[in-house]
Amino acid sequence: KRGIKEDKILDILGDVGKYSISQSDVNYLAFPDSSNSLAGMMAEIYTKFLNQNMIAFSRSAPYATFIEIQLLEWLRQLVGYDFKNIKNINSLAEVGGMCTTGGHMSNHVSILVALNHKYPQIKESGLNNLGVSPKIILAGKISHYSYSSAMHHLGLGSNNVISIESTAVFTTDLNSLRNELNKHKNNNDVFMVVAVAGNSRTCGIDDLEAISNISKEFGVWFHVDACHGGSLIFSDKLKNKHLKGIETADSISIDPHKGMFVTYPLSYVLFKQRDLLVPFTRYESQVRSGEAWDLGYTSPFYGSRGFESLKLWTMIRSMGFDGLKKAVEKREEDAIFVQDYLIKSRYFIMFHEMTFYRLAFVFYPNDIKNIVDNKKISLEQKKKIKLCIDNYTHKINDELYKDGVICLD
Repeated sequence: KRGIKEDKILDILGDVGKYSISQSDVNYLAFPDSSNSLAGMMAEIYTKFLNQNMIAFSRSAPYATFIEIQLLEWLRQLVGYDFKNIKNINSLAEVGGMCTTGGHMSNHVSILVALNHKYPQIKESGLNNLGVSPKIILAGKISHYSYSSAMHHLGLGSNNVISIESTAVFTTDLNSLRNELNKHKNNNDVFMVVAVAGNSRTCGIDDLEAISNISKEFGVWFHVDACHGGSLIFSDKLKNKHLKGIETADSISIDPHKGMFVTYPLSYVLFKQRDLLVPFTRYESQVRSGEAWDLGYTSPFYGSRGFESLKLWTMIRSMGFDGLKKAVEKREEDAIFVQDYLIKSRYFIMFHEMTFYRLAFVFYPNDIKNIVDNKKISLEQKKKIKLCIDNYTHKINDELYKDGVICLD
């Protein structure tokens, strides 16, 4: 019933901090494995004092609107899309992407845009008059849950997510994809294929170029989920190694709060074709002519939202593309070092080869492995050993976490 004075609030905030986990701590090696830049933190704090609402340009966020548009152009440049100087953006229709609060929402928007691009009649006639049940195809075991959630939330039905096989190295199986598309080539019901550029468990990266070629062959929208792998765009070497073909995607989701040195929340969805957000506005002529610059006109789902883009914009201004290139390449070097360290210890076994920052492994001492590999051991004995291995893996992980030594997934 009664309020508390500000000095007491500080004590309460101290308690909140005491029982919280900072995902930018040096000993935090779980998700998303990223410290935060000083410039990004400064911008994060300053943004709260600015109290900008990105829904509108006039009397709301005049300077912030163009900072966000410029940032979107930088991201387009980095992934390999066409990009423009901010001075050459003449209308809101030319803004080929949008800021969201996370990869979950970026993937929602990508599905929404792809759906409306495939079936433009939806805007006026709705889904009931399509005559088909729109579907998307993805490798279910490695793809994010946001796709089935989006299909549910958008009224398309999670049963219309077609799950195909993944490979032994946790990537989308190309033969399975082609076979599934062949089944639907005359149905006009598949409107999106999803490729994963860094899944959330092993960071396995699909053959983007091959999936792009298959998608184009069947005339299906090609989406790349680069929420984890997006940080690699700062390094040409790593982009060419891991993300070859990403520039051919119709849409790309990227999470700077995963591995790009900025605080939560911050995500983007980019579109190869620039004007794909225009159908979601009530004022198409003003948006295309340059009369209106309110980002809220072309942002599905979002009304009011904050100036979250300032932290990434400021961080890039501070570190530069060159500084970010060095940081991202150093992360890959560190990741490979950790993998080699674990292997040489002879106490753990890996499920895959490290790509750039995530590794799935379990406690499995070499001496135990030699016993299990012995053909004289019965299946029942192997099951008991497996149970012990599982228990020890969880115990080690839990003890490290509770002791505050290190935080692992």
